[in-house]
Amino acid sequence: MRKITVFLVLLGALSALPARAVRAESPGVELAQQACTALKQGNPRLSDGIGIVFDKSVARRIVEEAVGRWSACREYEDGFPPFFVGREGSQTLVVRFARTSSGLPRCGSFRGRTIVLYAFAVDRTGRLRSCRSPVDLLAHELGHALGLRDAPEDLACHAYTMSNLHDSDPLSRQVQPEECRAVAERWLTSQEIARDSAPALIAGVD
Repeated sequence: MRKITVFLVLLGALSALPARAVRAESPGVELAQQACTALKQGNPRLSDGIGIVFDKSVARRIVEEAVGRWSACREYEDGFPPFFVGREGSQTLVVRFARTSSGLPRCGSFRGRTIVLYAFAVDRTGRLRSCRSPVDLLAHELGHALGLRDAPEDLACHAYTMSNLHDSDPLSRQVQPEECRAVAERWLTSQEIARDSAPALIAGVD
């Protein structure tokens, strides 16, 4: 009986705390954020820049805005390679837009070095639906090119660029810091190599 009384007192004390304080101390939020990012298997890759070439089916503005999502990362250019819009790089991606359906419940694909953005996709009920913002789609596929897997179908991951949002979801995807850090783990750049191999400076006192 005493154990039950102690338990009820503790439960009452916890419920009296502000909801934000309880959430802040919960490890569940941090674990959920970690679970939203996963790298494809593979050894670290060396690159000083990834080129993006495209034809007239893709507006340059869309490519620049999608690249802008990733260039906002603190690790961009240093921790992982930059994108070169409209020209080739150490690796080169070809982006095109298809005004048709993918025939699958997805609006974009990344195979080999080709990214295709589709105007329509087939939903899980078999109905044709219009795809979302091509900027969101391209930023997502660029994430695959950088080595990220799709984020889990979980509400906690819906703000992440690597999530697959449904038409009914009003949220916009953005590149999250966890995604930036995960991508940086996969790549080596000349800046990283130069920094890590540079001799340490020792300050002497006369």
